[in-house]
Amino acid sequence: MSASIELRNKRVLVIGLARTGVATALFCASRGARVTATDARKEKELSDAVVALRKAGVVLELGGHRQEASDAVPQALVDGTSLVGTEAEVQRRCGG
Repeated sequence: MSASIELRNKRVLVIGLARTGVATALFCASRGARVTATDARKEKELSDAVVALRKAGVVLELGGHRQEASDAVPQALVDGTSLVGTEAEVQRRCGG
């Protein structure tokens, strides 16, 4: 039995765009999630990943992690390596 996560129209925040973060953002976007991805690096340092992410509809916040990105309380929060929490867990951690 395979587990399935419904991502269509869910807000997902991916923090960190190393290989796993890029793959996670692309995966979530391909499943219909509304993905925002942040990274401390600037666009020129991320090269080809930026093109693929934008083509997939991922909103990018580069050159630092702005508070506004996390203020939107996503329904899933990913730190670039693992799922940090579901909507309820994220809201609890953010004081929501």
